[in-house]
Amino acid sequence: MASRVRLVDVARNAGVSPTTASLILSGSRADAFTSATQKKVHEAARSLGYTRSILGSSLKSGATRTICFFYTPPMDRFVERFQLHASARLEEENLHLVSIPVRIGEEQQIVNALSCGLYDSACLACNPTSAKVLMDLLPTPPIPTMIFGTLPPAPSYIGVTIDETAGITQALGGLVNGGAKKIAYLTQRRSADELENEPRWHAYTKFLSDSHLGTPEILAYTEGSIPSAFQCATTIFTGRDDLPDAVYCDSDRVAIGAVLAATQCGIAIPDDLQIIGTGASVDGGDLHPALSTIGLDNQDLDSAVTLLSTLSGEEPESTTLTLRWHYMPRGTTH
Repeated sequence: MASRVRLVDVARNAGVSPTTASLILSGSRADAFTSATQKKVHEAARSLGYTRSILGSSLKSGATRTICFFYTPPMDRFVERFQLHASARLEEENLHLVSIPVRIGEEQQIVNALSCGLYDSACLACNPTSAKVLMDLLPTPPIPTMIFGTLPPAPSYIGVTIDETAGITQALGGLVNGGAKKIAYLTQRRSADELENEPRWHAYTKFLSDSHLGTPEILAYTEGSIPSAFQCATTIFTGRDDLPDAVYCDSDRVAIGAVLAATQCGIAIPDDLQIIGTGASVDGGDLHPALSTIGLDNQDLDSAVTLLSTLSGEEPESTTLTLRWHYMPRGTTH
């Protein structure tokens, strides 16, 4: 049995985005496009034998009001913060966010969800590896899809690029200004291979090289959880006399575990040891002392949510958005 012709097939044949093809074929905003573009889309639909289903029509008119949000488990604190912020904001506009965990290697699950017809649009806040695999598997998504992260998206995807480097450089510079001469790295990654794909690790090593602060030091690999970081850091803090002056952690979870471990070991924070996390999580702010961290402020989050909310109804004015991290000094640094 021949497979059903999809809207994405029409769009690819006509050389336009799926959203443009949908708007022209539905007639809802056809006058927003040139007659030549409209003709290409209609001719492509006729030549391929495309017919619009009742379900497809209701979805493209925004009837479901549902956005699918993909993430790599365990959910990073920054991703969690964005998801909670987005969910609350979107509910105000009668838009609903459905979150789906996707492990690395299971990217076909994302393809299936994008193509199932249950969602108006989607957002991907996964590991960069999964994002790249998705774009290879599905160069043109059947619904407007935003990729949230550091990987430049394919032209048919809407990209929110996170500029982490400036914030990390600012934070590490703050450690140096606070007297740190030896800065170690505590990671949520489990192995050297995983760490090699971590942009935060590369920003850290570049800062040390540019500042002539010596060789990068990995304090420990962890499982990315507070208990795992606490256990690793406790073992290190009780087993060596040459502690670093500061520790940069590539997640707030890991940083919280390190702060708790230092407190248990009688290490004064920040006088004996400065600690910085990543993600600007609510948990970090509630810690005592409050965790110094790097991340996006609410204004940045609002910009991303605003772009995401437009995807359920129309083409955004821009298909790219760059957000820059900020250093948020609190009680765990000078």
